[in-house]
Amino acid sequence: MKRDRYMAQAIQDTLLPSEPPQLKGYSARSLCVPGEKVGGDLYDVVQIDARHVMLYVADAAGHGVSAAILALLFKHRLRLFDPTGTKLRPAAILSRMNEVLVKEISAPGIFVTAIFCLLNIDNGKLIVASAGHPPLLVREANGRMRMFEHTGPALGLYGNAVFAEREIVLQESDRVLLYTDGVFNRAENSPLDQNQLMQELQPFDDRSFVLERILNRARDERPLAVQDDLTLLLLEASPGVSQFDHRTNFVDD
Repeated sequence: MKRDRYMAQAIQDTLLPSEPPQLKGYSARSLCVPGEKVGGDLYDVVQIDARHVMLYVADAAGHGVSAAILALLFKHRLRLFDPTGTKLRPAAILSRMNEVLVKEISAPGIFVTAIFCLLNIDNGKLIVASAGHPPLLVREANGRMRMFEHTGPALGLYGNAVFAEREIVLQESDRVLLYTDGVFNRAENSPLDQNQLMQELQPFDDRSFVLERILNRARDERPLAVQDDLTLLLLEASPGVSQFDHRTNFVDD
């Protein structure tokens, strides 16, 4: 069991990004914490060109080595450009990845949820497409909260799936949160839900405290044996230093 967990953790570590790009007028911060049973969380922030940045968070179904291998397959097959070198929009990426997973994986109950966001750093336009993933949360600078549900099914369930896109224009100091469902799977009686999660985004704290506050809330409500990974990715429309934080453990061994 320990060997399998070590192997799964080693695979997951290879999937996590090392250094985030420093974005003009924006900052991105992440927090990735493995659970008792290492899962298939992965994410990245990729500078596509001088004007565009792709952010994504994905969660492969299951735990342990099988989930880590599924995440590895997803990462290996992921392409942000078409054969001509043209950048792909989020819906096109999800459609392609769905066909790949349907073709290459035949086992039942194997799927990946994912959300992709293409940001234009010149005008603040954010194009979002989501495959069965938890809702995107946006806290506007005026305090208004918005929630964007998934725009298509989880990846790998069936072929010819259709994925819609949503467009948001970010204003200065707006915050966008992408996350995996591990944030909701940690409590026995009163789990965090989207409304509670949105409350944690509401205060105008320094961005570095927002993710820690969510993590601490999950810690307070978690069961003794935390099963699932937790990944948080926060984008803010204001200058700052981008930073990735990968924790090695959530509960003491």
